[in-house]
Amino acid sequence: MDPMRTHRKRTRGADRHTRPDRWVLALLLGLAVAAAPSMDAQAKQKVVKPSTPAVKLPMRDWRELSASDRLLAEVGSEDEEGPFLFGTISSVTIGGDSTIYVAEASSGQIRAFSPKGAFLGAFGRRGRGPGEFAQPIGIFHDGDSTIFAWQGFFGITELTARRAKMAYRRSFSPARNVIGACHLAGRTLQSVGVEHGLVQVLDERREPIDSFGQPFSTVQTPYARRLSISHGAQMVCVPEFARLYLHAFGRVRSYRLDGSLDWEATLPDFRFAVYVDQGAAASMLFPEDGISGIQHLAKDLLLVYVTRVDYAAARRPPRTGSMQLAQPAVAATRAYLIDARSGRLLAQVSHAPTMHAFRHGIAVEIVQDPYPMLRVRAVQPRMR
Repeated sequence: MDPMRTHRKRTRGADRHTRPDRWVLALLLGLAVAAAPSMDAQAKQKVVKPSTPAVKLPMRDWRELSASDRLLAEVGSEDEEGPFLFGTISSVTIGGDSTIYVAEASSGQIRAFSPKGAFLGAFGRRGRGPGEFAQPIGIFHDGDSTIFAWQGFFGITELTARRAKMAYRRSFSPARNVIGACHLAGRTLQSVGVEHGLVQVLDERREPIDSFGQPFSTVQTPYARRLSISHGAQMVCVPEFARLYLHAFGRVRSYRLDGSLDWEATLPDFRFAVYVDQGAAASMLFPEDGISGIQHLAKDLLLVYVTRVDYAAARRPPRTGSMQLAQPAVAATRAYLIDARSGRLLAQVSHAPTMHAFRHGIAVEIVQDPYPMLRVRAVQPRMR
């Protein structure tokens, strides 16, 4: 066996297990923009752990909500080179023809697979030029022929995409912290971290023409407000339903395309940790819970996933006077069923598969252990 190839496999395997996945990166995004406290300041800190009220909800089993759920394919291997070897899967989306597009961060590629797991083609490489990706964070397919790939402050790359045929079209929105992007009813929308207007509406030239939405933070401290603004809000678009869902800090909002708010739902027992520095009169907000995804099951049903991490174990003693953070361990996960028309919490769901993309009866899970891979399922939800 080629010793260099063996070394590459071992190195990539080590990188996979030390690199946070997309949902942990989303939680840590706001933390990176603030200076860490000094060692003396940490000694004066006290910890306040606010949370949303606990709500008694009926428990529903996923098998009661799905008419069918069967495994179609598993995509990914640590024993192969090439398109089936993933370093970091940062995002996944499904096209209108059920093609599965995967953003692979370590190579800077977007790879296309069939629902049965066959590799169809790839586009992109690491870099900052046209058709290159510095840090692929998320991708969205409009269901027709366009992929939007957003990269934080590097803006959005727009690609034409039909099955394996992907081509660079343009880049836009530089110097903005783009959290998400999508295309609904002829409008391009992007979620950005700004004081007002969390969602910006773009014209055909991809220039902002309107905005709507307010910051999500309910913790009224200066730092919490700055974190809410810099963090922005994760965005989920449902072209078939013509709705936009924003989620952050334990709350989910439904918007119409004209920017009017349909409803806002507060998830139960959603925890934060606020570290208050009595000497400097400052505070830092660490979300212990994160909304790791929303899926539109049917016209009137949403499935919302929450991941709880252990930040206490992730806070390491400072060595040079600054705070050091390790990757937080996942302590628990849970899922909620929400009425898509009213935002009413209906039930907590057990044994629900973590669907990172769902369209046309095809669901895709991102699996990180024992190595990064995809599970593709054929899912048919039951109508209420």
